[in-house]
Amino acid sequence: MEKEDFWKSIKASSIKMPADILEEYATTFNKRFGNFVVLETRGSKEIIDDWAKDLNRALGVDDTEPNYIITMRLLAPSIKDYSLPIIKIRFQISNPYPCSLFNLMNQEQTLVECNDSDQLDKAIYAMLSEDGFIQKLSIILAQVGFREV
Repeated sequence: MEKEDFWKSIKASSIKMPADILEEYATTFNKRFGNFVVLETRGSKEIIDDWAKDLNRALGVDDTEPNYIITMRLLAPSIKDYSLPIIKIRFQISNPYPCSLFNLMNQEQTLVECNDSDQLDKAIYAMLSEDGFIQKLSIILAQVGFREV
């Protein structure tokens, strides 16, 4: 006997995922600077060791679904193995907001909690337009021989 298909009415969520927002910035950046410097994004499951799991249980934190991590880094292909970590976002796939956005360009690794895609977009924009990032990017562009067209 065939089961009733009650999934017909289920549609994909229209929520904008953190990985998509970060990838949009990378795509725009990469079109601008070609292969001189590249923003790369990568995703991975967060590995939580036993000590952290015990701590989460003690604090009442639900860690049954692992966090997903998206990182963005700046690469300069002509400078062998050069990589500058820029941003890290931590979220759960099934419930992406709120998410945690980390600015990896400063020693404090500033944390911003974002409750929705608009907040995340604005926070990423702020990080990528900071004077510190712009200054580092300018120096790297000079080293790789980028010239304004």
